[in-house]
Amino acid sequence: MKFEKTFIDGLIVIQPDVFPDERGYF
Repeated sequence: MKFEKTFIDGLIVIQPDVFPDERGYF
């Protein structure tokens, strides 16, 4: 679970506009 969160966080840092809801979710 931590790995998935880190992976998604990495995508958010690279493409914050693509995952606006993901940042709020985590």
